[in-house]
Amino acid sequence: MAKEGVQTKENLGFEVKRGEKEDKKEDTEQSGKETQKCFASLDAMKMRSAVIVWGFIALLFVASIFLFGCEKQSSQSTPPKDELQTEEDLKTKKSADATNKPAKQSIKGKLTLVVTHEDGTIGEKRVLDNLIVNSGENFLVDAFQNLVEPELLRYHGLGTSGTAAAETDTGCISELGTQYNPDNTRATGSLTEGAAANVFRTVATNSVDATVSIAEFCLMSQAATGGGTMWTRVVISPTVGLNSGDSLQTTYDLTVE
Repeated sequence: MAKEGVQTKENLGFEVKRGEKEDKKEDTEQSGKETQKCFASLDAMKMRSAVIVWGFIALLFVASIFLFGCEKQSSQSTPPKDELQTEEDLKTKKSADATNKPAKQSIKGKLTLVVTHEDGTIGEKRVLDNLIVNSGENFLVDAFQNLVEPELLRYHGLGTSGTAAAETDTGCISELGTQYNPDNTRATGSLTEGAAANVFRTVATNSVDATVSIAEFCLMSQAATGGGTMWTRVVISPTVGLNSGDSLQTTYDLTVE
């Protein structure tokens, strides 16, 4: 009996030890499973974090593109602050510009023709614009330097050429000679003020002793034909017909403004 009791105790002890190993094994497996669950949970968290981060970056990218596009469109469609003006502002600005803008200045002349027939009757009257030629412009510059006298430009010449006036002209193209009365002599014009204080006027009358068709006028610096400096040349079209004994009064007005 005693022997069997010993064996029973040994058997019990073996069974107890075997049970502890199984418990440890189960604990280890359970611990492993929990560890795997933990790692799986961490991987899931990392995945969710990555998705959130990349989603946030994508959102920022889309938002930046949208904002850039809106800003660009706004800059193209919205005028600068200086251009945001009301209609009244534009009127005021236009008025100010017109007030501050210097007035256009010029020197221009016109020619008035009056025919007087031999019997004293008055014929046609005509007003023509003129061309101030280069030689006349140079003469004026010299006059300001006191190299020549501006009042010399008072001699009225007549010619028969209808060639278009050019700035390079230096005299009548086909000036009268012996048809003048007296021969080869241009009429001497007056030196007066015109209709206003800024208008210079010179008036002269040329008489002829032959039948001529006057097609040009020239204002010269000397009485004798064949020389002098020309201030202006005017082409007369249609021509003015003169018979022997007729005269042609020419009035030249020079306006400075």
